[in-house]
Amino acid sequence: LGTAASQLGGVYSSNGDLLIHEGFMSSTNTGNSLLSRIPVYMWNGSINYVISVSSLTSSAPTPSGVLSTTSAPSVSPTGSPTASPTTYPTQAPITAATNTDFSIETTFSATHFDEGALFKIHAKQDISITSLDIHLAEAATHEITIMTKVDDGSWSGFQFVTSQSVTTTDANFNHVALPALTTPISVAAGTSQWILVHSTTGKLLITASGNLDSVVAENSHLSIHQGYAVQNRYIYSTYTFNGIVHYRYDSIS
Repeated sequence: LGTAASQLGGVYSSNGDLLIHEGFMSSTNTGNSLLSRIPVYMWNGSINYVISVSSLTSSAPTPSGVLSTTSAPSVSPTGSPTASPTTYPTQAPITAATNTDFSIETTFSATHFDEGALFKIHAKQDISITSLDIHLAEAATHEITIMTKVDDGSWSGFQFVTSQSVTTTDANFNHVALPALTTPISVAAGTSQWILVHSTTGKLLITASGNLDSVVAENSHLSIHQGYAVQNRYIYSTYTFNGIVHYRYDSIS
């Protein structure tokens, strides 16, 4: 049993220790279902939990050792100082890491629209995805949900990232820059990450493509691969996500 709610991710119960957020009601669909859940519902129940408290000490720490000298220093110096200073090697420049903003675009030449797009990003170095631009059809208010998971060969384990309301005004094509993610999606070098973008209106613009997993955009930091369209909570065919991926990585200067 669950209770219908209105704001995905909204807080409906809290205290000084934790918050419980509105989420999804799961269905019994199986197979390749990614969105086998019906937003937005509150879980009915109670949670029992334990808080761990670190032990406190009232006394100062014991010194780990005693430093002593074997003899008193000499009262008078052993000789006169050198007339000219010693030549020191030149200090090497210090390198500094800077968090640099980048972006990479796939396409905005849409051929279809659907509920969602599922695409994969492969990182060539450690990156953090900070926001997305997406492509929407129709003048409407769209509820956009983003989910993600590591590409580990399974379809289970998608994590909720954000849900945002977007209003579009053009009847045909709308390039929409979504707000920055509160928590960026981290992708470690040498790994791949699935990104799922879903719209409640079913008007997310995508582009038909031929080969699943082929590269549609690439630079020295990452590559974006062709994935799937999402319809009625299932994935099908091979489609390209239309949009821009904004990200950061630590560069050395």
